[in-house]
Amino acid sequence: MSRYSADTFARYVGAQFLSVDKTQTQQRPAITISRQTGAGALTVANLVAEHLNRHYQGQPPSPWTVFDRNLAQRILEDHQLSTTMERHIPEDAKSPLSDALESALGLHPSFWIMRQHTMETIRRLATQGNVILVGRGASAIAAGLPHVASIRLVAPFRIGC
Repeated sequence: MSRYSADTFARYVGAQFLSVDKTQTQQRPAITISRQTGAGALTVANLVAEHLNRHYQGQPPSPWTVFDRNLAQRILEDHQLSTTMERHIPEDAKSPLSDALESALGLHPSFWIMRQHTMETIRRLATQGNVILVGRGASAIAAGLPHVASIRLVAPFRIGC
């Protein structure tokens, strides 16, 4: 992805946020990005955040923050969980049978509890605004929030790879 494409995308997103009626109490916007593997979502998110920090911080100024791999750490902090629990916040769901067995043996909290923690943290961050949330179902979790723009990045298919 070229820097020009990311800047064009950032200007488009910024224009969408500027078109909000200024007479209402303005909620700070948020962006969610779902992606295919290899689509460069983290690169795009960082370039967009950089652009938005230069041009659209809002009042009072609040820097745009990207959450990708660091989202798991934020979930642990928000719910006062040990850092050893990070491996139990996977990007993809694991087998329900092995999860049930491991949680019954007390090896870790169940997938459903960790999922609930993830949803609460993502929704809270999206509500606070000025965040770009990459992956972990953020697009689906924040879908009902009117101030959230959801983006889907698709990796290019190259013949001969």
